[in-house]
Amino acid sequence: MLLWTVALTTLAGAQEPAAPAEPAPAGPETLYVTQDTPSVRFLGQDVAGSEFSAGDAVTVLVRDQGKVRVFTDDKFGWVDPGVLSATAPAPVGGLTMPAGGASGLLGGLPPLLDKPPAPSGGAPAPR
Repeated sequence: MLLWTVALTTLAGAQEPAAPAEPAPAGPETLYVTQDTPSVRFLGQDVAGSEFSAGDAVTVLVRDQGKVRVFTDDKFGWVDPGVLSATAPAPVGGLTMPAGGASGLLGGLPPLLDKPPAPSGGAPAPR
């Protein structure tokens, strides 16, 4: 009996290895809204949802019945796939940050000091 148990255990361990698991799906799909568009809250119902603006980056949750369920940080809704694109929108008007940084942007103040102040000859620094 013991020999028979050992033989069955050995044969069970010699079976074909399990098929490898399916690869994990790629990360979430990010698309961009191409025009201002309303959404609906529930698929197949006429209940107004969030308004998405042109240029919004949205994450696709699911596709069903010819609609796409998307969300941003604080908005969810079902939209038509025709208002979504995989291509990020170009910057509006080609605006870029000035070479000097934000300090000169829109009349901002320039830095007050070019370097840290030198120690004064007054009272010694506390220890």
